[in-house]
Amino acid sequence: LDALGIKHGPTHTEIRMTRTGPALIEVNCRWHDTDFTDLCDACVGYNAHHLALDAFLAPYKVQELPDMPQALQGHGRIVHLICYGKGIVQSIQHLKDIAELES
Repeated sequence: LDALGIKHGPTHTEIRMTRTGPALIEVNCRWHDTDFTDLCDACVGYNAHHLALDAFLAPYKVQELPDMPQALQGHGRIVHLICYGKGIVQSIQHLKDIAELES
């Protein structure tokens, strides 16, 4: 981030661990494509979106946080489902059941 001159705000960084050590894949001044807000709130108690806003609008809130989360409040996972088959979706089974799920 220093080499890019990024001093403030969120970034999206991807690093892959290789046999010879970490390899930088990507660094951008943007959020990750997935919204982790609700998941982070439930598991850690705060999230990066609100933390970034607080850093500028209410810095005292950021200063009150520990350097690292002290204990997880829950566990969560985001799963990206990918279909490598070609075609057109013609129907979705169990759509009503899916819509009634809490998550």
